[in-house]
Amino acid sequence: MFENLRLVKDPAAEPPLDKPLYGATTLQALDRFLQNYVVFTGRSSRSEFWWVALVLTVVHVVLNAIPVLGTVLSVLFSLATIVPSVALIVRRLHDAGFSGFLALIGLVPFLGQIALLVFMVLEPKPEGAQYDVGPAGAGRPAPPAGGTPQPAPPAASPAPAPNPAPAPAPPPAAEPAAAPRPAPAPDPEPAAAPRPAAEPEPAPAPEEPRTTDAARDDDQRPEGPRPDEQR
Repeated sequence: MFENLRLVKDPAAEPPLDKPLYGATTLQALDRFLQNYVVFTGRSSRSEFWWVALVLTVVHVVLNAIPVLGTVLSVLFSLATIVPSVALIVRRLHDAGFSGFLALIGLVPFLGQIALLVFMVLEPKPEGAQYDVGPAGAGRPAPPAGGTPQPAPPAASPAPAPNPAPAPAPPPAAEPAAAPRPAPAPDPEPAAAPRPAAEPEPAPAPEEPRTTDAARDDDQRPEGPRPDEQR
């Protein structure tokens, strides 16, 4: 809220305003108290709370010591710091891991205020990180003194894209089904052997010519020139 009024020399070295600053000094605690004047999100450390509580108590005592105007000034100071004080209590409850609505317990007379003081001394818990994300501007880094906005940090280079997984190899082509083997042709029946030709019937023997007696006589004659041949 009071960006032009900074009580620390190097605000950029501190955590963001919605994060707790553990081990804060008095000036750091008061500076963050003013910057988070009406911020009910984020967290505050125990040192931030107790340094502010101590300073506010001392101021009240001093103002009440002033005669006549002291009471009026004390009332005006209380009205000016009641809202940031409640916001600081809520942020301290967040750091202890509790909801900010638990601050309503302080409305219970006496016992409620004692219980609230007990909550303020509890140690921080990791569960309180869920309250770090608040409305726009609640978690921004504190600007440097003089009101000059702090340049935004360079954007982180994008992470290299993971190498795409190699495409799975296509499954081997199915072997073509073997063509059915043709059934063996039945062996051709052997051709019937040709029947042997019928043997020709033997020709009847020629009948011997009948010879005459003359021819028979000639055969019986002694060889020699015939008379007609001699002539």
